[in-house]
Amino acid sequence: MTMLTQIALVAAVTLLVGCGKDEGKGGAAAATDTVSVSDTGAGGDSGGETRAGDDSGADANVDASGADGGAPSACAGAEVPGAPGCAEEARYLKDLKAIALPRPPGSEHHAVVRKLIEDRLKAHGYDVSHQDYGKGINLFGQRTGSKAPDELVIIGGHYDGTFGCPGADDNATAVAGSLEIARLLADHKPERTLMFVFWDEEERGLIGSRRQAMALATAGKKVVAVFDLEMIGYTNKTKGSQQVPTGFDLVFPEVGSYLAQFGPVGDFITLVYDPASQPAVDLFRKAAKALDLPAINVNLESFHLTASAFSDLRRSDHASFWSLGYPGIMLSDTANFRNTHYHCTGGEDTVDRLDHAFSTKVIQATAFAAHGLLAAGSSKAHPAGTPICNVKAAAGAAGSCPKGEKCTFASDGAGIVPKCVPPVGAKGASEICTRTDNKAGFDDCAPGLFCTAHGLPSATPLVRKCRPLCLAGSDCGKGEVCSLFGLHKVGSWPDWPFGGVCLPSCDPFTQGACPEGTQCSRAMVGADDLKSFWMCTAVGSVQTGEPCDAFSFASCAPGNVCEFGDKGEKTTCRAICDSAHLCAGGKACLPDVSAGSGAPGYCSQ
Repeated sequence: MTMLTQIALVAAVTLLVGCGKDEGKGGAAAATDTVSVSDTGAGGDSGGETRAGDDSGADANVDASGADGGAPSACAGAEVPGAPGCAEEARYLKDLKAIALPRPPGSEHHAVVRKLIEDRLKAHGYDVSHQDYGKGINLFGQRTGSKAPDELVIIGGHYDGTFGCPGADDNATAVAGSLEIARLLADHKPERTLMFVFWDEEERGLIGSRRQAMALATAGKKVVAVFDLEMIGYTNKTKGSQQVPTGFDLVFPEVGSYLAQFGPVGDFITLVYDPASQPAVDLFRKAAKALDLPAINVNLESFHLTASAFSDLRRSDHASFWSLGYPGIMLSDTANFRNTHYHCTGGEDTVDRLDHAFSTKVIQATAFAAHGLLAAGSSKAHPAGTPICNVKAAAGAAGSCPKGEKCTFASDGAGIVPKCVPPVGAKGASEICTRTDNKAGFDDCAPGLFCTAHGLPSATPLVRKCRPLCLAGSDCGKGEVCSLFGLHKVGSWPDWPFGGVCLPSCDPFTQGACPEGTQCSRAMVGADDLKSFWMCTAVGSVQTGEPCDAFSFASCAPGNVCEFGDKGEKTTCRAICDSAHLCAGGKACLPDVSAGSGAPGYCSQ
């Protein structure tokens, strides 16, 4: 999980969020939020607030097994014919300990964890595959449905971590938990396809899950549910351990009432979900009741899913599916609003601090819910709601848009995806352009062009120009590169790649390589080699050795690049170097693995 910007009232929303790159600021939530807070069963029928061990609502929502709200069953759903067996804490803990070491993408342990996942899935009899998109690798374990193979029930979490942090809660708990669920469902013969997914590069901005969601949409797959496990291991039963941002009770009065009644104690699991996920949530809550597992629901209405005020609820991998019209649920222990060692900011995020019994209950409830969705026709399967198109397709060809629309990269609330939109203008390449309501893709550029400020100086108001869309460098002019919007290699997914935009490249050691008011910065990913490249950007101001923003293309002053420390410390600006431009003070020139051989490196600390 990446760190979020904590902003007064908006931060109230983030009590219930996962991770992923912070997507922007927003205002207070609408008063029409549907938020139920109870452990009385189905989320849409709470009828009041009850807590594990409190029998004030014991008769509510009696489950099919006859549970009456008294002593919880040892294993929710185990007594229901055909349901999965019992989650085993010891098995889960063994994998958790093996995973919980620093594992940023590209590191040795990152590869070790990937191999562990693959071995476990194969041992449980799943068909294992990879989605290698150049800078990261997603892993899948699948059992194809016998009656509805194109309808998917997805369970998983991201397996990458932040630099220098063991990441036991974030997100080794989810990886180990998903593997235990895979074991529980291993003998099941599903009518719908069961897919376990382990996403890469979540900490860099949901990159891996976006690749998968787009691939599913392109292939025309339908999704029944996505269970995104995002930190499921930390509890603290000390009063005051659950932090509540200013204004929280005004934004979510029912949740505030729950905490007021039982105290700000961090002992519950949170479910953040869209309306289409209600059947899956109802099944989870049924199991949670039997397990004495307190749960808080945050049910966002459809119009909330892309609203700026709710951007903090899109910080984990479920948001990649929301952005394409698929359902998704995030299950979280509320991250930094409970766990002070989140991202190792207040101490090490280690296994010994976690509540393994709590995690085991979350695992059991998730397995029960997923199992209940695997019968064909048991609930609705949803197609992608956003058409995926080919930005270079000729009219009438595969991937082209209907007459009167253009294919471009357009805002979807959680980022941008290639989709068909009505054209609103016909300005040509390099002409100054404008966006409608500042939304990417909704601009006055002609079809085949994209309105962007990349390569231009900072200005108020911001100036943008129309740039050509592309699939490869050959689509661009001399001195330009096809910069992908974080997508994938040509031919690696069905029918077409998603493409990018032609942007000017530059040599950071050449004086005057960029227009006045810009500098040569490392940025983006080129379509032809999937490596970072150097392009002209607005001028940065952070000096060598000072902290910088790893997600900003140009936060560092000219001649620098933003890099993590040599031992995984926080990012700082580092002087660039190569064989002809040596580092000062005898420092070593380290290779930039993201840019490939021959590219400028950066000086050691």
